[in-house]
This record gives sequence, C-alpha cells and structure tokens, in this order.
Amino acid sequence: MELDVYKLSMLLDFYGQLLTENQYMCLDLHCNQDLSMGEIAQELHISRQGVYDFIKKGRERLLEYEERLKLLERFTENNRELKSIRELLSQGNTEKAMEKLNEVIKNGI
Repeated sequence: MELDVYKLSMLLDFYGQLLTENQYMCLDLHCNQDLSMGEIAQELHISRQGVYDFIKKGRERLLEYEERLKLLERFTENNRELKSIRELLSQGNTEKAMEKLNEVIKNGI
C-alpha cells in the first residue's frame, strides 16, 4: 500500500516509539526532514540499502499497528466530528451541537 507523506508522518507520530531506533530515525528523516535515502545513509553512516530496509520494515510495522489499533482512524474521525460540532456552534445550533458532542463522548474520544 502506498502511503502519502502526511499519513506516514501521522502514523510515525502515533506509533513511532514502537519501532526500532533505526527504523524510527530513518522514517523521521525521510518523512519529516525530507531527506533522500542517500542523505540519510550519509547522516547515519549506514548504506543506502540499510536505509531502504529500515524504511520498508518501519512502514510495514506502522501499517500493522494501525490495522490493529486504529488510532489514526479514530483520531481522524474524532477530528471530523469536532469540526462538525464547531460548525453547528458557529451557526448557533447549540442543541444539535450538544447532541453530537454527547454522541462523540459516548463513543469514546
């Protein structure tokens, strides 16, 4: 599965501490610092193949964690719901906003 940089960066924020140090560092430098594999290899004093392997395995693990735990999916859904509540409040529809808020709380934020 091809991931966009934003989603990969978010997954790294949620699950990065569960990766090995090398997987985390390579993914962080690649996604958040926008370094190429060659630049990462030079920075970490490892081969480009090593960087590739760390990134590949790290991405796989991040996807596995998300498949099991669904933290990013729940975060995204809650964010969408909160934006909807904010919109209702800006329209002066307090009653509907409170209903929606109670529903979000009931389902677990």
